[in-house]
Amino acid sequence: MKFAAASVLFSLIAFALALVMSMPRTPWDLPILAFLAIIDAALFVLGRRDVSAMLDIAASEWEAAELRALMALTISFFALSALSLGYAILAHVAPSALG
Repeated sequence: MKFAAASVLFSLIAFALALVMSMPRTPWDLPILAFLAIIDAALFVLGRRDVSAMLDIAASEWEAAELRALMALTISFFALSALSLGYAILAHVAPSALG
């Protein structure tokens, strides 16, 4: 369950950094954003596998419900950070494409 918690926390941090780094554009923004996206995707895959494995061996309904909630958090925070990182990368690569 440690990878799932790490995935949720890192996705939240990546979302915040994508918002912070979208305003002043420097040459270092694109590599940092790409690196954050790669780490976020890797932690998401590990976190989903971790929760799925724990869900298979859940002892009670209460524990299974908690793990399903953690899976929902993992997926939703990853989607949020992936959208914000993708927008920030696109804004850096092709600013005229966004209007």
